[in-house]
Amino acid sequence: MGCLRVLLALFVVQDHSSALPLLWRGWFFDGFMAVRCFFMVSGFYMALILNSTYASGGARLFYGNRFLRLWPAYAFSVVVSLLLGAWFGQLRTGATAVAWPDVFGALTQWHVGPLLLVGVSTLGMLGQELFWFLRLDPDDGAIAFAPWHVDAAHNGSMFLLNRPAWSVSVELLFYLLAPFVLRRITLPKCLVLIVPGLLFHVAVHVLHLDAQLWGYFVLPAALPFFGLGALAFWVCRRVQREASWRRALLPAGAVYGALLLFFVLFLPGRIYFMCLGFAVLLPFLFLLFRTSRIDRAIGEFSYPLYILHFPIVVYFFERRVLSPHWGGVQVVLLTLLLAAPVYLLVDRPIGRWRRRRLMPPGQSHADGSAQAAAAPEPG
Repeated sequence: MGCLRVLLALFVVQDHSSALPLLWRGWFFDGFMAVRCFFMVSGFYMALILNSTYASGGARLFYGNRFLRLWPAYAFSVVVSLLLGAWFGQLRTGATAVAWPDVFGALTQWHVGPLLLVGVSTLGMLGQELFWFLRLDPDDGAIAFAPWHVDAAHNGSMFLLNRPAWSVSVELLFYLLAPFVLRRITLPKCLVLIVPGLLFHVAVHVLHLDAQLWGYFVLPAALPFFGLGALAFWVCRRVQREASWRRALLPAGAVYGALLLFFVLFLPGRIYFMCLGFAVLLPFLFLLFRTSRIDRAIGEFSYPLYILHFPIVVYFFERRVLSPHWGGVQVVLLTLLLAAPVYLLVDRPIGRWRRRRLMPPGQSHADGSAQAAAAPEPG
């Protein structure tokens, strides 16, 4: 499903640059929807590897390898942001800009609380979603609840060097839960993720909370999407194992598709029906592309494209350095230019190390490579 993941990353780029004419930005599919679809793909793949590659043993190896998969490209994006800030003479985090000579002098004046919160989350990725709910006053050390999109005093998200990384933090929190829920996967285990998440969304609606904030930037809001992806894997495995499921799948999918089209076009709550439709597609897409090396190679660029594009948008597109009409395409090309060396010089060597960590003691590298090729760990 590598091409699918790249397409989702392109929708996020489109949402941040609003200038990618090769993509149609529809009334029901945008960057918000693309992130939720990413969560479903992640739920599918985590269920897959926790029932194959990581089916036995402790969770430590799984945690370490997932962190090693995500952190290097993220760290590179932070370095790129700092280098571009030095080059342009001001550090930008979206709508705000600080003159570069003032950055480090200001940091020395910060109180320890905000400094630790910003420093630890920037270096370690975890906790970045919290900034969308906070106001930070580094001068007096105050940290207050001030939600984005609701409270005019909000400034927490301005301290994020790479704003899309909040979703990576949510992803890491899901990884903490995944080994305890998705191993030896069953339908009830999928519902353990889906039902509490749906109840959370109902509570957001009933309590009239801001859906763009509470329904998006927190782990409970993402749980049903992770769970739908895991459910799609459970269905996929049943389809592979049982002929009765294969016979019923096509007519059931056709009926569901017709109902889904009706719901999307004419009923409120379109996003939930769209997510259900996407989850239904995942088993088909996985079975169709699982042996394609080309699809897998393309998919290796989905995460770098997602995590590296924001500094390019902030420093080049928003500063009008790029074309107002084709700026989105230029953002993608510049991001891929950054992503290529990251993949070749960082991700691939670390990927080989991650595979070596999966080998039992005494197994040769050749045997481990053959095993990895037979059951590769998704990116």
